Formats: sequence, C-alpha cells, structure tokens
Amino acid sequence: RTLDRLDAEIIGQMCVSAISPTYFEHGQQVFLPHSKADGAFIVSFGRLGYTKVLVAQRTSGLLRGKSARGELCQSAMQSAPAGMWISTAALWMEWAHVGTAEAQVDTHMLQINRASMRSLFEARPQVQMIMRSFAEAYEQKISVLDRDELSDIGSCVEHMAVVLSMEYKRR
Repeated sequence: RTLDRLDAEIIGQMCVSAISPTYFEHGQQVFLPHSKADGAFIVSFGRLGYTKVLVAQRTSGLLRGKSARGELCQSAMQSAPAGMWISTAALWMEWAHVGTAEAQVDTHMLQINRASMRSLFEARPQVQMIMRSFAEAYEQKISVLDRDELSDIGSCVEHMAVVLSMEYKRR
C-alpha cells in the first residue's frame, strides 16, 4: 500500500513538474539530426513525419552500411501518429536525435523533461535506485546496437528485456 501511494504521488508530481504540453503547427520542425534531446515526447493529437538520417558507404554506385567517408542518406519517412512515443532513450541516457521530425498536421504532444523527472526521483532513494538501475541496463542494451538500429520513434529496445537484464532485487 505504501508503494501504491508513493507511485500515485510521483505520477502526480511528474504531471505538474516534468510534463508539459507542446504544440507544433503543420510543417514545423520538431527536431533535427544530432540535436540534443532533453526528454521524450508523446504524440497526443496529430501526426509527425520522421525521417532517419543514415551514414552510408558508396560501393559500385549503391549505398550500403556505414562509411568512414561519412556520406549521408535518408530513410523513407515514417509516420508517428497519436499515441506514439518519441525519443524515449532521452529519458534514460544522453541522447542526440538520429533523424528529423516535422509536424505533418497541427500536432499536440506531451514533453517529458528528463532533468525534472530525475529530480523527482532523487527525493525517493528506493525509486531512484530502481530508475538508475533501469537507466544503466537501458544504456547497456542501446550500446550494442548498430547506428542503423537506432531511432527516435518508438523504442530501440524492448523495455521488458531491459527489466529482465536488471539485477533481480532492483526490478
């Protein structure tokens, strides 16, 4: 019961201090590749277009894989509709966007600020320990991915796999 009250209290405080509504007009840029992410977004109404920037190697006129020459190409645009999480990695680690996002229609989102979220956890050592363990496990899972597997939309790793990789007493 104490944990239930604590969870409700943290969620309430997050809604007040760590989550803010944001609005983007049709055609407005949300972020660009290599820009620092301060947190995650949830599309609440509207739709984003997302295009991932890839580093590619030119071999016989074809683009493939990564290259020391650093040639850039873009993947096909993906749509991020209402309900989609954007840049979830930024909640758990330092994150630079790997693509560009633009509002395809007038779009409302909720932005979750990483620094504000973490400051809430600092006042609760038990919660902070669990969240820090999750962040460490999340970063470990991300670190083994190829750059081509990284994305700002959805999640690059399965959250359950992250939880299961954590030390048992910290889950």
